[in-house]
Amino acid sequence: MTRPVTILTHEFFPRRGGAATYVEEMAAALARAGREVEVWAPEDPALASRAWPFAVHAIDVRGTQDWGDRVRLARRLEAARDRLAGRILYLPEAGPQRTWLYYQLRRRQSPGPLVLTLHGTEIKRFCAMAHRRALFRRLLDRADRIGVVSRYVRGLLLERFPEMEPRTVLAYAGIRRLPAANGRGAANGSSGSTTPPGGEGRRCVLLTVARIHPRKGQSAVVEALARLPRAQRELFEYRVVGPTVDAAYLQEMTGLAQAARVKLRVDGPLDDDALEQAYRDADVFVMTSEDLDDSIEGLGLVYLDAAARGLPVVAHDVGGVSEAVSHGVTGLVVPPWNRDALAAALLELAEDEVSRREFGRAGRLRASGYSWDDTASTLFAGI
Repeated sequence: MTRPVTILTHEFFPRRGGAATYVEEMAAALARAGREVEVWAPEDPALASRAWPFAVHAIDVRGTQDWGDRVRLARRLEAARDRLAGRILYLPEAGPQRTWLYYQLRRRQSPGPLVLTLHGTEIKRFCAMAHRRALFRRLLDRADRIGVVSRYVRGLLLERFPEMEPRTVLAYAGIRRLPAANGRGAANGSSGSTTPPGGEGRRCVLLTVARIHPRKGQSAVVEALARLPRAQRELFEYRVVGPTVDAAYLQEMTGLAQAARVKLRVDGPLDDDALEQAYRDADVFVMTSEDLDDSIEGLGLVYLDAAARGLPVVAHDVGGVSEAVSHGVTGLVVPPWNRDALAAALLELAEDEVSRREFGRAGRLRASGYSWDDTASTLFAGI
């Protein structure tokens, strides 16, 4: 018997963060595998604008993970308890897991099998206080399967709860699809532009796709470029795509760029077609994530997305990033907080078209091995 799956999430379409992507792709992969799938997602009028290959139930939560959301989700779970009996309950990210930490105090068991995915940050946060750690252990004890998105995250979990190893599986994320090779030629063997970066005024376009927040490290790129001599600085254009989460951080970054005469373009979130064009227009993908308190980069789906599009990648060596970006093979991984090393890596790729192409080809090949279908199969095998 193939059990149906109910997925709870606090982040879903039209939001475009890593959690939203993860939920959507896992739900679609499970549906392709023949499972009956339903996703409980925050209410949004845009949900009805798409035809989903699985059922989507809008629930009265805002996606904030605050106590109001937790109470509303817990009430919805209690009301649907009988209907959920026998279904797999899948908690793929921190929002519903945070609810379950406290909801489980009301019930000894969930209605059916329980599956989790851990991305890293929630492990640190749930273990930060004694009572949360106890509740988290209880949640892990109840889980039939615990997925982790990288070896780094597995290490975080088993360092604290080694007894969970038998139920823990490494289930890397996949990529949405393999599009046509990058228009500027990182992977397809011929440049889409007749002028290489730095030639006749054509700049090397650096691209970051992420929410604008200190954890994603966009200002590190501006700071690194600001350290270059003016002639080298003018080789670059830095484009940032994503929603602004920290307005003060954005203001500080744009002020620095203006003072240092770094060419910076900041876009908000883009629709799918515009985002694909942004990837095609770029020469190098750069996301210099930095650990911030207990918030970490467990893997980084966007690194794989960029590699799949034939872009060489520059990243900081934090969390599980080195599992998504292979140093010297698909890009360059540099120490965090070392702006000189970051500047040198960016300059190296701007001036070396051969390396950009080789990294792009290798990244595209490597990314082709990441499949959401494989991820879903690994995580749900035998359940």
